Amino acid sequence: MKKREKEDRRSICTNFMVIENSILKQRLRRCLECLGGDLNHVQSNYFWNGELIYVINGENKFPTRPSYVQFGIWDGSSPDITQWSHGPVKWYSLPDKLITQVTQIQITCDPNHNVIV
Repeated sequence: MKKREKEDRRSICTNFMVIENSILKQRLRRCLECLGGDLNHVQSNYFWNGELIYVINGENKFPTRPSYVQFGIWDGSSPDITQWSHGPVKWYSLPDKLITQVTQIQITCDPNHNVIV
């Protein structure tokens, strides 16, 4: 009898980003990330001009210009983030390819605060 080990997806991260200024990719970046080791929670990071910020002082820095959406899957094995991402990835125990299935993504604007173009 051959035993198959459970696939180790702990350090595989899926992220969804809204980025203002598609040429420079530097003004506002909001990330929603799902970590493979904790599939029941989503984490959020806010970056303004490359600096991590927290919107707790009532000041919202949301896109005021056209933005683009990026969705991806990435390896959280970098030494400086392995504790956060539950890594490193154990590539020897994973299948040949990694798949993220997204059923639906719907983006809407609030007409009271955004000009819809």
